[in-house]
Amino acid sequence: SPGNTAGAVFNTGVIFLAASNSTVAFCERWARSTLKLETWWSDDQGVFNRLLTARGFYPVRAASSDGRLVHGPDGLVLGPLPARRFCSGHMVWMQQAGAAGECASVHATFTEFGDAGKRWRFLEAGLWGALPARYFSEGRFLSFAPPKPPPDPR
Repeated sequence: SPGNTAGAVFNTGVIFLAASNSTVAFCERWARSTLKLETWWSDDQGVFNRLLTARGFYPVRAASSDGRLVHGPDGLVLGPLPARRFCSGHMVWMQQAGAAGECASVHATFTEFGDAGKRWRFLEAGLWGALPARYFSEGRFLSFAPPKPPPDPR
């Protein structure tokens, strides 16, 4: 929001970039900085946020009369995508019971088991292509036959 002096965090799961010299220059810096990451816990989103907020971002300045667009560094203009159309995984799986509704895209954030967990959630919601038959018949599988439970102690 315009006037904020700290605390902006941008999610890079789904972004739209308008073509401009500023955008290209920013994306080149973003890519170069991401490729230089040396720690396993660092990611492109952290780099994106550091580059946006490191210099001249605060206090946040409105770039539109309604304040929905704000100025970023080096001539960038930033604005949120509508959450109703560009949905978070939380919204789809927790608030809409796995139904995509009006979502043009779904960003699976904070899903356990990494990419495999995200794929599984999309599969369950019918938002991922069907697995080929060989997925269920080829490869190595782990199976488990649980022991028979003891009789109920009455």
